[in-house]
This record gives sequence, C-alpha cells and structure tokens, in this order.
Amino acid sequence: MPANTDSASPLQPVNNEGSFSNHSLHDITLQRLDTSLPYAGVSGGRLKYAIDNFTGTEQAWDRTLAVFVPPGVPVQHVDHVAFARDPQSEARRLGFRIVGHHSETKVIGNGPGEPRAITKAVFTDQEVDRYASEGKLSLSTGFDATISPDGSMSGPVIPNHVLYFLRNENTAFGTPATANDGGAMVNNLSEETMTDEKVEGMFSKILEHVTPKENPLKVTVDNLTSEITKRDAQIAALTQENAALKESKTALDNLMAERETAAKEARWTEVKNLHQPGLFHKEKEAVERAAFEKDNAGWLMAHIGNLQTVKPAPARGAEAVGNLAGDEEKPFDTGAARGKLNVDTGRFE
Repeated sequence: MPANTDSASPLQPVNNEGSFSNHSLHDITLQRLDTSLPYAGVSGGRLKYAIDNFTGTEQAWDRTLAVFVPPGVPVQHVDHVAFARDPQSEARRLGFRIVGHHSETKVIGNGPGEPRAITKAVFTDQEVDRYASEGKLSLSTGFDATISPDGSMSGPVIPNHVLYFLRNENTAFGTPATANDGGAMVNNLSEETMTDEKVEGMFSKILEHVTPKENPLKVTVDNLTSEITKRDAQIAALTQENAALKESKTALDNLMAERETAAKEARWTEVKNLHQPGLFHKEKEAVERAAFEKDNAGWLMAHIGNLQTVKPAPARGAEAVGNLAGDEEKPFDTGAARGKLNVDTGRFE
C-alpha cells in the first residue's frame, strides 16, 4: 500500500547467505497497472496506478525485501521510514520476519494480458517457500509516492517492501486480510500444487458470482403486486355487490311506482263516482284530473256543488230502496249518505 511521504529511500539489503539458503523462485504479479484502486487518501476514493509511475523502477523492486506475517500475528504494513532505516528491527517490532527478496522485475505494458508489474520472489525461509508452493500466500506491495488530490501519482514510485501473509488471516482491525489489488498474487502454481482448500475456495467464489441473488427491489415489487391483486379482488366483489344493490333498488322503485299509480287510479275512480258524470265529459276529465292531482283538497272543496245528490235508479225488476224523487215524507239526506270529507285523503268517510 502506498504512503504519501518523500522521506523514505530504498536500501540495498545485504544478507550473508550461504549454501544453506533456499533459492527457489516464485512468479509474482506485484501490481496491475493503468487501473484505479480504492484509496482513502483522495477525495474520489480511488488512486490511479499508471504504468508510467512504475516504468524505470524495476531495479528498485529487485532490491525490495519480502516481509512475512507469521500465522496468528495481525496483518499490517510496516512503517515505511522505520523499515527503510532498519528493516530487521521494524520487522521484529511487529512480530514479522524478513524471508527473502525479489529479482527479474519487469513492467509489462504491451503484450498478452493487462499492463502489470511482475517479479520473482526468492524466499530464503523454507516455511514461507512451502506456503507459496501450497497456494496459501497473499501479498500486498508497499511503496512511497507523491499523490495529487485528483487521485493520480506524480513521478516514479519508490518501492519500500512487499508484505506476504496467509490468506484470510486477520488484520490488526480484526477483519480478514485481502490485497488491495485483487490481481496481485503468487501465480506460478500448477494443478498438482493447488490444495483442496484453494480449489474449494475458487469454486466458492465462482458460485458466488454466478448464483442469482435475491433482488430486494423485486421482493418489494412482488409484495406490492400481491397486495394490489388482493385489493383488486376486494374492489371487484364490492362493485358486484353494489350493482346487485342498485338492481334491487331499481326493482323496488318500479314496484312502488306501480303501486302508487294503481292507488292514484283507484282514488280518481272513487272521486269520479262521487261527482256528476258531466264534469268529466271527454277532454274535461284530463283537465280535472290534473287539477285534482295538483291539489286534492282544494279541488274537492271547489266541486262540492258537483257532487251527486241522488242515487241512480235501480235496475228494472228490482225493488227501489231509499228516497225516490217526489217522495216528500222521507227526504234524502245527501250529507249523511256522502259522509264527512277527509281533507288529507280527499275522501268522504
């Protein structure tokens, strides 16, 4: 990981190694280039690793020491200034150890694959060499650079160290340690040297990427759709019920209208029977009926003089009952026969 300081200067390590040293080489991808990676030190949150910033630094990376974080020790980078002054003391301070160096570093800008910086790790520590062969090592570069606020680096970087640690070991913050650059790796492993754990981890990552994940927005939409469907069903039931009620009300209104019409007809027939027939001769009936319907009581009061005063003559062969014309001994009481007018109903009772 880069640190914005120009006080650090790389040192040439001198290790008095003899024939006891393990000089096995491991191909390493130090850094992907011409890419932007997360970095908290700039406003945009990403730092551009341009190929120009690494071109010409190959020999400096060859002199860079490999620092190993033993199992169980929190993973963190060494202090750049302290490490440049005294690598061994800074490594011991954190519980780390220096386990080798690098050689044959190259910056590749053209060719197969993306731009990158590669090197060969020369591990003099047999345990670390075994971890590398078993595919258990991860790495993170440490260098110094002048960083602009826009997230770019000015000039060449100054390599400080390369940190190696066991995959998924915890950091000083208690989180699993991962490289900032996912392309930085030990990449000289064959199928025979890949452990079951590594293969299982690779398959797990592949499955994680290809397995469809539940979309929370889709769940929300599905829930809303279900609720809308329920409400639509309720609205449809209420609409049907309302239509049935309207139909019933229409039938009831028609029945009441029919009854009211029949009652009016019966009442008018009764009124006509109480009055002289000449009052309703032809077109006069319609006029009189309209006046009667408009004001029952007023019409009846206005036509008291048109009431029938005698009963009709009985049919031939039948005995006459009541007062006949010319019978003066028993005068016919028209008021008694007619009864008393009920102004509310328009009838004589």
